[in-house]
Order: sequence, then C-alpha cells, then structure tokens
Amino acid sequence: MKMCEIEKDKELFAFKKNLLSELPKDELIKIVTKLEVHNEQLKNIIKKSSSSLTKSRRTQKPFDFSSCKFRHVLLKLFYIGWNYQGYASQEDSVNTIEHCLFEALQKTCLIKNRSSSNYHRCGRTDKGVSSFGQTVSIDLRSKLNKDNLDDIDNEINYCKVLNKVLPKEIRCIAWCPVPNDFSARFDCESRTYKYYFNKGNLDIQRMKEGAQYLLGTHDFRNFCKMDVNNGVVNFSFHYMCLK
Repeated sequence: MKMCEIEKDKELFAFKKNLLSELPKDELIKIVTKLEVHNEQLKNIIKKSSSSLTKSRRTQKPFDFSSCKFRHVLLKLFYIGWNYQGYASQEDSVNTIEHCLFEALQKTCLIKNRSSSNYHRCGRTDKGVSSFGQTVSIDLRSKLNKDNLDDIDNEINYCKVLNKVLPKEIRCIAWCPVPNDFSARFDCESRTYKYYFNKGNLDIQRMKEGAQYLLGTHDFRNFCKMDVNNGVVNFSFHYMCLK
C-alpha cells in the first residue's frame, strides 16, 4: 500500500470518528445496539457452520478394506504432460502424473495405499512429455469372487471410475487382468519413444547420422542410476529404427 493511500485511510477514519462524536447519545445507543445484534448473528452463523462441518467429518468413516477382494490388473494411460513435472512422483512437487494417479486411486478407494498396491510402472517420462500408451500394473479392489474373475463385464469399470476424478489431461483408456506376478516394468518387452523437433536451424541430416550410432545393443551402465536393490543387473539396451 502506498503512503498516499495510508494517509487517505487515516483521514477517512478521523472523519467518521468526528461524525460519531457529534451524534446525540440516543443515536449512538441505537448504532451500538444494531452492531451487537449483527455481531450475535455472525457468531451464530459461524457456530452453525463449524458444527455442521464437525458433524460431517464425524460421519465420514474411513473405508473398510478388511473385507475387500483385490485383483492384479494392467492399466493403460494416456496423458498430455505439457504442464506437469514428469510422470514419476517427486519429493519436492505434487505436479506429476503419478501423484495425480495415486490421488485418484485412493480417492476412489481402489487401493488402500501405494506401498501395499503391488505397483509397477512400465516407464517414466520427463517434464513436459506426453504419453499415448503408458502402462502400470497394480492390485485394485474388485467386486468379483475368485471363481468368476474372468467375468470382467461385471467388474468395476476402473477406467470410468478413475476418469471421473482424474485431471482432464490424464485418462485411463483401458484395463485388463494379468497374472499376480506380472510386472509392467520387468515384463515389458519394448518401449517406443517418438521425438518431434521444430526444424528451425537444426541440421536434420546430421541428427539422423548421429542417431545411427545408437542403433544396436549397447551397455548404458555409465548413464544409468545403479538400482541393484531392485534386482537390476542388466544395463544393455537394444535400439531399433522404426520407419
């Protein structure tokens, strides 16, 4: 606030104060009485609002997972990642695709928490990158018994349930049952990445020539984070050119 605005506020306050000082006693009593009534009304409104909020919180019991059945499924996701900090969860940001996914999974009570959900992601994408076929394997709540798990037409419509609460840039577009030991990460046979560049001053021909050196099987251990605890012992990748 500027100094001139502060001075104006002081002048206005002094002006109102002078007006009140000139009013007769009975007028002042009326004003004070009205203010007291208005103050009591505000107190009652706040009290009712707080009471209803407390009552609402008391009636919202936590979801009981003890009697729930779960099944291992594969979810296929589509997302526009332009406004997100990448796919994988980050300690210093909630603006990731994965954070939004787990927020939706817990909000719909399809999982209890991440640690108990047997979750694996096929891959990760960086900040601003989109995906038209990200897949994750996870244990989700089921309404079917073990003897009729193949009756997926009568299963929870996982895509519909999730899409109701997911941000509009993130969609669950398909799901299917998979064996309990299936991992979207470790059982993945291939991943396809497509890169689009604005031509500008880029030398596309030189870029194509440089990309040829990536084709074939190469050991990338010097470019990887050593993740031995998760059983990763192979750092070789095979790159092919798709035309």
